[in-house]
Amino acid sequence: AKHDNYAYDGCLYEAGGTCPTTGVPKPARAKFCRTTRRVVARFDHFCPWVNNAVGEENYRWFLLFLASHALLLAYGAACAALLLRDV
Repeated sequence: AKHDNYAYDGCLYEAGGTCPTTGVPKPARAKFCRTTRRVVARFDHFCPWVNNAVGEENYRWFLLFLASHALLLAYGAACAALLLRDV
């Protein structure tokens, strides 16, 4: 199935569990996001910048978002350094 990438360890994540809030079956390493009110597989955190919970389905896109912002910041810093050097 789609979210069978992570095995149940029998300690923190037990097989056959359901979300107490929504009542849907919960895959291993899934958490309920209070902001989006959904069960998110491999939940990491809620990001207000992308207005979404970061989890298994969009983790790569979130890292791309962070990398693009870091590159844009580096470009802006280099342009500012070149402009301030001439002053």
